[in-house]
Amino acid sequence: MHPNQTTSKPSIGALPQTTLRRLSLRTSDTQFQDLKDWNYPPSYVDTLPRFEGLRLHYVDIGKRDALRTIICLHGQKTWGYSYRKAISYFLSHSFRVIIPDFYGFGRSDKLINDNDYSFEFHRDSILALIEHLGLEDIYVAGFDWGGWIGASLAIDLPQKISRLILGNMAFYTSKDDVWPGFHLWRTMHNAQSNPEIGKSLKANNDMLSPSELTAYEAPFPTPKFKAAVRRFPNLLPHCNACPISTITAKSMAFLQSGWKGKAACIAGLQDPVFGQKSMTAIQSMISGALPLIKLETSGPLVFERSHAFLPNVLEALK
Repeated sequence: MHPNQTTSKPSIGALPQTTLRRLSLRTSDTQFQDLKDWNYPPSYVDTLPRFEGLRLHYVDIGKRDALRTIICLHGQKTWGYSYRKAISYFLSHSFRVIIPDFYGFGRSDKLINDNDYSFEFHRDSILALIEHLGLEDIYVAGFDWGGWIGASLAIDLPQKISRLILGNMAFYTSKDDVWPGFHLWRTMHNAQSNPEIGKSLKANNDMLSPSELTAYEAPFPTPKFKAAVRRFPNLLPHCNACPISTITAKSMAFLQSGWKGKAACIAGLQDPVFGQKSMTAIQSMISGALPLIKLETSGPLVFERSHAFLPNVLEALK
């Protein structure tokens, strides 16, 4: 286990490898043994430019010479496990499947200082992974923050990213865009040093079993491992000029008028915040989007209901 004390906070990109290790924690492999429906071998990289010394985990399955790759990005409080029910559908359509854990989640290293995480930090790490793996014809799947980050990648990689599969999420460019009640909810969230992963996900109406909830909790054995979980709700834009606002506004404009790909938008209707209203707005904004797909029994974890939409979506996006 890495030591977890630091007295300074220089720029993450400027830190040497030994310092990054000292500023991070690594969840023990024993936490990931015997998880329900998750026995995929881990892949790691700790040499990504600007992230040297931090180990990023990803699942990499399917043929390396597949014509298409799908990269699957998880959301808040979750990790790559949320795509376990989608994998068989991707493989049956001859994809190479890449499922990374954002830094701070899953089997990836976890910085212990909440404030070391930013939207750009997470986004740049995925761009660096795509470059590292030499991916070309890319589908991006994402929900929640994974959808927001994933959809924004197209502006950087317009010749590589050809399809988007987006579940319950939102785009925000201003502090005034957020849903009613958000600021009160965030205050309550910030009062918790130890956010309860399983309890929160159980309240989402995604009908997860006790063993599945245990799997979602596996990466976070103590509060020290939850800095990224605590941080995500505090990354929303606070001004029109902040980086996340700029990136989001440019991405929205590009997806509306400059992008040449196709998209599928899925709404889990049991989610009152990022369900039908939010996904209707995103579907109507993206050029080349299929008609909105509505999942009556799904909460925000729409890929838990992969059987209900992925076979048709993958055919329609060909």
